[in-house]
Amino acid sequence: MKYCKNCHAETGTGKFCPRCGGPLIDAQPPANPAGVPQPQGPVNSGRAPQGPASGGYVPQEPVIHNKKPAIIAVIIAAVILIASGVIIAVILTSQSDSRPLSRTQASESTQAAALTEAVTEKATAAVTEKVTEAVTEKPSEKPSEAPTVEPTEAATSAAHEEYEAAPAAEYFSDASATSTLGDQKDASGVIHSYHPRNVLSDDDSCWSTSGSGVGESITLSLSGEQQVSGLTVVNGYAGTEKQYRENSKPVQIKCAFSDGTTETCELSVYSSENRYNKQTITFSTPHDTDYVRITILSVKDGSEYQDTCITYIKPF
Repeated sequence: MKYCKNCHAETGTGKFCPRCGGPLIDAQPPANPAGVPQPQGPVNSGRAPQGPASGGYVPQEPVIHNKKPAIIAVIIAAVILIASGVIIAVILTSQSDSRPLSRTQASESTQAAALTEAVTEKATAAVTEKVTEAVTEKPSEKPSEAPTVEPTEAATSAAHEEYEAAPAAEYFSDASATSTLGDQKDASGVIHSYHPRNVLSDDDSCWSTSGSGVGESITLSLSGEQQVSGLTVVNGYAGTEKQYRENSKPVQIKCAFSDGTTETCELSVYSSENRYNKQTITFSTPHDTDYVRITILSVKDGSEYQDTCITYIKPF
């Protein structure tokens, strides 16, 4: 056992007094000198030295309260109460079996049984409540919101590429028609063909219907599905001024696409001097399609022939 040299407090092991911070000695201290106060209460030998010798007050560590020991203590107490009740019931039952009970003893036995039952119910309720509190997690006051996922640049780019998967159409690969004027020989013996494929080349040849052309159609094929936003057209038979005047020209047409949609468009009729002017038809929306079918709805009659002609058609 050691003693403080300054305050003469009896303490355990260590080098400094936990009360005043003074040095500890092994010898029995002298009688308490007058005026030296004696420390009251138990000495905590586990604390670090305090006081002037240790350089000042050492703050206490915060105490963290844990609910688990309290819950365990409640559970143990409840179990003890239940066991006590069971023991009392067994003793009373054994006494009742060994000898007949008087009216007073029977009343006491009944009261003890009732008391045992009440204690058992309260203990069981207390155990259930504490166990429920221990194992049940309290719901958060505000449910966590699902994080908002912004579309990444890669996802946006992929969607853009998917939308533009169909390449823009630059030309038609083939053409067919419901009506075609047969080959014609002119005065000089030159044979002229009016096949639908003539509209694919930007020259003096043309496609011509046999007759007025109203209700007839020309189908322009693409090499696979492509995006068509409109058409560039040279209307009529633009070979010569005479040919342009003498043959009919479409005015109103209907364009049908492989996606099942249609659009009605108007074509202009220029003067013979401006017959080669290329006019542009822009659709209301681009169409991903593998063909464009043009049906003639109305025409401007030619001065000599009923045949309706178109010189050139190109997609964009």
